[in-house]
Amino acid sequence: MHYPVLSTCLYYYLCLGKHFLHPKFLRFMKQMKKNNIKLYGTYFLPILVAFVFELLFSSIYIERVYNVLENILFGFILLLPVQLLNGHKFQKACLKLMYLILVFTVFFETGYYLIFNAKFNASSVFIFSQTNYTEAKEFLSFYLDYRVYLLLFVLVVISLVFLKTLKKTATISFLNAGKSKILIAFAVLLSSLVLVSYTRRENLPFIVGKSFYDLNKDSYYSDLDAYKTKFGPFETIPSQVANDSKETIVVVIGESTSRRHLGLYGYERNTTPLLNILKPELVVYDNVISPHALTVETLKKALTLNVDDANGTIVQLLNRADYKTFWLSNQNPIGLHESFVSKVANASDKTVFLTAARFMNNKVYDENLNVHLEKALADKAKKKVVFIHLQGTHFDYKYRYPESFEVFRGATGTKFQSDKANQVINTYDNAVLYNDFVVSSFVETLKKNEKHSALLYFSDHGEEVYDSMEFVGHTDDVGSLPMFQIPFILWQSKDFKSTHESRFEFNPKRPYITEGLFHSIADLCDVESTFVNPKKSIFNSNFVKQKRIILNNKDYDSLLLKEQKTQFN
Repeated sequence: MHYPVLSTCLYYYLCLGKHFLHPKFLRFMKQMKKNNIKLYGTYFLPILVAFVFELLFSSIYIERVYNVLENILFGFILLLPVQLLNGHKFQKACLKLMYLILVFTVFFETGYYLIFNAKFNASSVFIFSQTNYTEAKEFLSFYLDYRVYLLLFVLVVISLVFLKTLKKTATISFLNAGKSKILIAFAVLLSSLVLVSYTRRENLPFIVGKSFYDLNKDSYYSDLDAYKTKFGPFETIPSQVANDSKETIVVVIGESTSRRHLGLYGYERNTTPLLNILKPELVVYDNVISPHALTVETLKKALTLNVDDANGTIVQLLNRADYKTFWLSNQNPIGLHESFVSKVANASDKTVFLTAARFMNNKVYDENLNVHLEKALADKAKKKVVFIHLQGTHFDYKYRYPESFEVFRGATGTKFQSDKANQVINTYDNAVLYNDFVVSSFVETLKKNEKHSALLYFSDHGEEVYDSMEFVGHTDDVGSLPMFQIPFILWQSKDFKSTHESRFEFNPKRPYITEGLFHSIADLCDVESTFVNPKKSIFNSNFVKQKRIILNNKDYDSLLLKEQKTQFN
């Protein structure tokens, strides 16, 4: 219980009391017409209904009570300006609009809470800002269930009752006070909502407003010259490659792939038959995690320097070291805002986005990237780095693979046995099986075209697929460990391995977090620069283990130990 918050709220409610609990106001309330009582009771009824749905269909905690209070405040804030309007018809039209805003707010945040058992917050806004129409459509078809549809039906019925009552109401009178008092009450209510929202951050409009402000602020900083130019902050800093041999490095960025579902990592199903064949040629790191369960937040830390005075990207550093850089992507480059990943990609010498011209078609399979990889390998540049950004195993999983890869069916090993759980796990495992085919095909393409080459494959973050909890997906709000446990695999050609064998130290047991990946990729490419720290490279003999913090403030290894003890007991 947060007593400072409660005391602050109490203070503000006492301030409100000067206006709303005044004897004249109470006498006025008693004199209100029956229709007005029904009208304004119906106006606030959606808030109560939404809270009842949360009580019935999900777990509840004190923050949801705060949310009810905040929504009541928000409802009053929408309502009060209507009292200042002249013109009966115009006033009613505005009241309808305010009511629809309130109903939408309540439905959206409660529907989200029913689906994820977590409040809609800033990280949720970031996800939606990176989502296009097709992904949103997939999301709705994947997650919506009877609880959300039932809530929508009840709110629609209440809305019809409200509109019918409003039509019969001769006058709209809520506060029998002058305009100055209404404005004062409005200011007090607004300040109350801002204060409570700032401390609790439950109210949807506040969260959305603040999050988009932060997102635009982030976009502003991302638009600085450091991200626009080919070399960024490395323009005047010497960056060179230690050896002069011809080499090609391919960095494959997966999507939403948890190593818990890879046969290569001991999963009960053989979801990686082709990588298993290649295993003697691979370094399979089994203790690598991502710092977040969100693509943008993770790759921002993985692909940039993460230093306040020099936020350059790995692509810019490689450009400065005279590598020719390519970015091949099967992800849409633009969501509601320009994707941060696209900002990183734009510094590349060559960029390809397979889905850029197919906004309504999100079913382009990752294998189509192989053609563009072959074109990049055919380029005559002596040193090349090719980044490949996969669609991977992003939901809806059934759209991530062709029909020929629909291999896994029937019951699964999950402890959360249900038809839905088994169906979802099967589609996810099939997507992993196809992902195995795609990544292996890149290796085979390298074998055929480049003697001095290496391929690094990792996923941006993991995925919860009924592994540790009855949930599917990825979000920092939930933050289960499978959402951070990612595959991290290195393949090297024989010539590449023999050339670098004395310089690298490959320890597949090393505990690593991809927050330091900038340094590992630079090290793999043999780039020497004052910005590259060998202690943060998983491939370097000078590697130093660091505390692995996820979600900005949680110790992953402590959480892992706690999970292991729980399973053992």
